[in-house]
Amino acid sequence: MKNEFIYRNRTIIETTNGTFQAFYSNHSSHLTKSFKTLEKAKQQIDKWLN
Repeated sequence: MKNEFIYRNRTIIETTNGTFQAFYSNHSSHLTKSFKTLEKAKQQIDKWLN
């Protein structure tokens, strides 16, 4: 089962293989990145928004 997190109004999804996908936009999956940890995914969202 996938877990979904909302961080700074952006979505992070924990995939079935244990990685985390950060989505820049909640309306499009055009810009996404995968990370091994939730903390790294949150850091990427911070970079996108700053």
